[in-house]
Amino acid sequence: MRTIDLFAYAFGQVRAHLGRSFLTASGIFITIASVVTLYSVIESMNAVVDAQLNALGKELIRIRPGWGEKQLGRREKDALQTQVTGVEHLSATQNIAYRFESAQEMQARFGRVHAALNISTATPAFADLMKLSLLQGRFISSNDEQQHLRVCVISTNAMKELELPEYPLGTRIHVARHEFIIVGVFESRKGAHIDDIYIPVSVAEDSGLANGPWHFSFVLTNESRVNAVLGQIRNILRSTQRLAPDEDDNFTLQRESEMRVTRDEMLNYVALSAILLVSISFLISAVGIMNVMLVAVSQRISEIGLLRAVGATTAQIRLMFLIEATGIACVGAITGVAAGIGIAAVVVSLISKDPTPLSIPVLPVITAIVISILTGVLTGLWPASRAARLDPVLALASE
Repeated sequence: MRTIDLFAYAFGQVRAHLGRSFLTASGIFITIASVVTLYSVIESMNAVVDAQLNALGKELIRIRPGWGEKQLGRREKDALQTQVTGVEHLSATQNIAYRFESAQEMQARFGRVHAALNISTATPAFADLMKLSLLQGRFISSNDEQQHLRVCVISTNAMKELELPEYPLGTRIHVARHEFIIVGVFESRKGAHIDDIYIPVSVAEDSGLANGPWHFSFVLTNESRVNAVLGQIRNILRSTQRLAPDEDDNFTLQRESEMRVTRDEMLNYVALSAILLVSISFLISAVGIMNVMLVAVSQRISEIGLLRAVGATTAQIRLMFLIEATGIACVGAITGVAAGIGIAAVVVSLISKDPTPLSIPVLPVITAIVISILTGVLTGLWPASRAARLDPVLALASE
């Protein structure tokens, strides 16, 4: 028999028992689809976040409040603005409303349309710091802060959620029962700490909306002095908070590079967990393929005898069953990759409302396919060897 005949016979058996072949390959299909989906979603979202952070040009540094009675506020903001050297675009924000606060969530309203949006206060430097892309109007100004003007800047996502007109400048909306005039529209950007609506800090304080801790962000004018500047900031904040020498900081200084390292470490743990689960899934799939191939050998004893009678060698019989087992595994792997890419595309589109390109991790996909092929080969060895050892005369007599 020619080698091509062995392939034709093996794949003919897969097609002849399509239902059984699909069920046998389902374990590998689910495993591969899960791996591709997981890695593709993670890679896609990471690519978006990294691109947005890199667009800032310089490393972003954040000051986050801790827990306890002493919190960051206007006093710390004034001290940082007047005493710290070597920083630029020092921005202060306060979170007002989040989508996940359900019953206590403050809503934005335009006419009869209500929407649960992320709403924060912001200082004028925030737009330059985060490189916001203003599509219409302007951002919050120093005059807005000083005059306590009830103005707001909204994202394109907020425009869509509130069903605002195409050019909403001058339109009045309500945030938690307080009226604001829209003075600017910026392009929505997911994954980079950008909210939907920003209002002046002074107005939020007047309205009783800003009752939470302050968050500060800035970039360095000279990144080589990062340790000196962070040390200076830490001393200033400890002084304004009147912390005793033995008291821990009630704030956290976070460098964007350190956050990326932490994120990568977390993703490595996720990857290790995924590898463990995948290994278990492949083991279960391997047992299933082996059992099916053993059954196939017992059902085709007479065929094996006939093939041996017409000149097929033991090596060819062994190769034929190996091809069949590997073919089943390959079908599961290929369909799993296709399904995984499709599922990942749907998940990414649901997570991010903005158009997000799908990043497919090539190495994990290739590795999963190779492991699937090896699984088919290894699980087919015993059934193939058993088929090759059958005595041709006894095999023909079994009919």
